[in-house]
Amino acid sequence: MRNNKLTLIQVAHDELLEHCRSELPYEACGIVSGVNNTVISVWKLKNEIKSEKRYFVSKETVQQIFSEISCKGEDVLGIYHSHPKTSPVPSKFDLMNHPYQQVKMIIVSLKRKEPVIKCYEIVNQKFLETTLIVN
Repeated sequence: MRNNKLTLIQVAHDELLEHCRSELPYEACGIVSGVNNTVISVWKLKNEIKSEKRYFVSKETVQQIFSEISCKGEDVLGIYHSHPKTSPVPSKFDLMNHPYQQVKMIIVSLKRKEPVIKCYEIVNQKFLETTLIVN
């Protein structure tokens, strides 16, 4: 049975939003980790292609972060990125390139003044919105 909710502690939520805003006009990206489906840590990554519509992080960088997360005793819970000018819905490109079914996709839309954050499970290049709780 799937767990279709993810909790962000307030500090992690604020850090994630700040990172996304700070990378404008480009997409920001990163990884979130924690325990028991509660995000404790935000791992800000550098979008190596500096694009408004896509992000890329080398496999080596991702593997290094996964190793650091493991050393902290946390689990990789999600991969996040921003959509500077569009809604927080996975694009075809997002779906094709999401590497891990067990890891949620978090998208932050900065299209409007107030950011909108959505969380998804990705299975077979299809998405299902999941509950995102901020505590």
